[in-house]
Amino acid sequence: MKKIVLLSAFVLVSSMSLFAQKNVPEFHQGQARIIEPMQDVFIRPLVADLEIVKQQITEYFPSWELKGMKLADITYEHLEQAKKNAVQIAAARDGVDMIVAATFEVRNHKDQNGNLVDDGVDIIVRGYPAKYVNWHKMGEQADDNKWFPSLVDAQEARGAAAAASGVKTQAVK
Repeated sequence: MKKIVLLSAFVLVSSMSLFAQKNVPEFHQGQARIIEPMQDVFIRPLVADLEIVKQQITEYFPSWELKGMKLADITYEHLEQAKKNAVQIAAARDGVDMIVAATFEVRNHKDQNGNLVDDGVDIIVRGYPAKYVNWHKMGEQADDNKWFPSLVDAQEARGAAAAASGVKTQAVK
C-alpha cells in the first residue's frame, strides 16, 4: 500500500512539473540615433623655460635601487623605473626641478666593504641640473609660437613612422 501511495504521489508531482511555466527573464535593448553637439573642455597649455643651474655635467652619488631584488629577477621595466627614481632623488638632492640630458651608469650594489652583492643595483646619474622659470600661458609671449608648430609636426612624424614600421595599436574593448 505504501508503494502505491508513493508511486502515485511521484507521478502526480512529475506531471505537475511538466505543465509548470518556466520562469525565463526577458531581455530587450533598443537604441535611437541621437545627434548632439560635441562638448569638451579645452585648456590653454602652460609653458615654461628651463634654466640650467650649473653649466657643467654634475655626477650624483649612487642611488641604491631595487633593494631586495636578486639581479636575475630584475627586468628592463624595473631598470627603467629605477632610473626615473634615481633622477628624482638626484634632483631633490640638488634642489632643482629636473636633470637635463641625464645619462645613467647601472652597477651591482656594493656593501659597506665595497663587495658586490646580489641585492638591487646602484645607479649613478650624470646631467645638467635645471629649474623651471618664466611660467606663462601659451601665446602670452611672442616667441611661444616659434617652436610649438615644430613640436606638433614632430609628433605627427613620429606617428607616421610608427604606422609605417608596422607598429600596431589595439583599441581597448
